[in-house]
Amino acid sequence: MEQKKTSFFDAIEQFLKVATPIGAIVAFGIGIYHYRDSQAEDFKRTYWEKRYSVYEDACLVSSQLANVSSQAALDSLKSSFWITFTGKSMLVADEHVFNAMTSFGESLNDAVYPDSLNVLITKAHAISKACRTSLKETWEPVPVNELKSMEK
Repeated sequence: MEQKKTSFFDAIEQFLKVATPIGAIVAFGIGIYHYRDSQAEDFKRTYWEKRYSVYEDACLVSSQLANVSSQAALDSLKSSFWITFTGKSMLVADEHVFNAMTSFGESLNDAVYPDSLNVLITKAHAISKACRTSLKETWEPVPVNELKSMEK
């Protein structure tokens, strides 16, 4: 009987000698996986925040241009739009936002106060809608149905 207890405890000891390093390797692998996953999530969140900031700038400047009170104000704000469009937005804008901003820019080139304001207002709304849709489609932590569409 003493021999069986000794062999039972020897078997447990042998098992633990083998299982401990395997467990450590598995734990290490899980740690690396979670670290890489959290790094990817941090990158996505940072990218989304940058995108939000650029889209906010694009919406603001297009709205300001669509609601100017004089030709001089229109002319002075044009460069702000072009700086946003040709600079920051090129880094983060998706195709729909790019197209909406391109369309606005084409109208802006020929804009004359007050005749062009209705066109600029419509196209500023298109930029805002494109930005909202882009943000909605890329924001994973929030259920998409919570961000209701502004489309009619």
